[in-house]
Amino acid sequence: MSEQITYHWKRSSSIKSILQRIVIWTATTILIILFFNTGMGKVMNHIVFDTQLSRQPLPNWSKPILSYVLPVLELGTLCLLFNDHTRRWGLWTGTILMTAYSVYAYLAYIEFYGYVVCACGKIFEKMSWQRHFYFNTAIASVSIVALYMYYKLNRSKK
Repeated sequence: MSEQITYHWKRSSSIKSILQRIVIWTATTILIILFFNTGMGKVMNHIVFDTQLSRQPLPNWSKPILSYVLPVLELGTLCLLFNDHTRRWGLWTGTILMTAYSVYAYLAYIEFYGYVVCACGKIFEKMSWQRHFYFNTAIASVSIVALYMYYKLNRSKK
């Protein structure tokens, strides 16, 4: 009887591990696709991105810096997510970026700064700020769950 319980626990543990890996893989894939599209869009259409960024309600000194830092952060996060050894940092960076983008989208949605033009890139420029907020929050939530699963999975390995 004891052996059956142990076997069942091991089997469910491996299924749990597989599900955790699927969640991590799914979140990583979503973030890679998202940051590739937005990061490369900002690089390939840098003049447009810079112009859109100049219309944002941000301190003037920060706009030229963000013009270069945001694409580097997005593409850097992409690189971190590709490597197994740096995936944890990629998930952290992606979660922080998506949370910050969610806060900004919410402030734009409630028109805290008045009407704001989107500087997200081709894919998202047709989205309303409400949809931006929901989309960014969903991606941030998936990232948080993946981070949790990542830590649970790696803690169980030790």
